[in-house]
Amino acid sequence: MLAEQEQRETMQERIARIRQRLASIPEDKVLVSQQGRSDSICWECANCTPGKCEWAAELKPVWSKAIRVNSSGQALGPYAYRVQECGFFEQEEG
Repeated sequence: MLAEQEQRETMQERIARIRQRLASIPEDKVLVSQQGRSDSICWECANCTPGKCEWAAELKPVWSKAIRVNSSGQALGPYAYRVQECGFFEQEEG
């Protein structure tokens, strides 16, 4: 499905869509402080692949809490998100 969608839209259209999605993340899902983990639980999640996670594939906020931090310029918007709580989280083995 993702491959079909990428074929129908240009990279600029996809980036614009993702930026719009990130801008519409509900405030109750985001902590704007530095408290909590300094990284995202996604780095340790067995489901953190585009085929299993809509956050990894399309940046749809499927998590329940994240810390919003200023982007280092590598993200698609002015902020990056450090996921703290997610109902889809499964600890990666090994």
